[in-house]
Amino acid sequence: MRTTIDDLTERIQLLSAVYYRNAQGDILKSEEIVRAEIWAKVLPISAPIVDGQTERQAEITYRVIVRYRDDLLPDDVVQWRGRRFKITNTPYDVESRRIWTAFECREVVPDGKTEQL
Repeated sequence: MRTTIDDLTERIQLLSAVYYRNAQGDILKSEEIVRAEIWAKVLPISAPIVDGQTERQAEITYRVIVRYRDDLLPDDVVQWRGRRFKITNTPYDVESRRIWTAFECREVVPDGKTEQL
């Protein structure tokens, strides 16, 4: 997976949830804040084939490559071109040289309809 700085052509936002405790001590999620806006390479890597006979949601999986970051959290959300993605695996250091970080994320498209990129 060879990546150069010129490959980072997409602008994404990393959203983090803000949690607080209510009067009973329960942990509640209040909102999401934009933690960072960074350049990335976004690659669609898989999409299921959906026939017209079954009703289900189509899941599209993407691989995102950014400059090295060690602050990505498991519950972070990626926003790209008005879409929201959930990180599905632990971000990893590509080539183990602290240059690039890659992670996979999933977009759930309602009604099995996919949109053009």
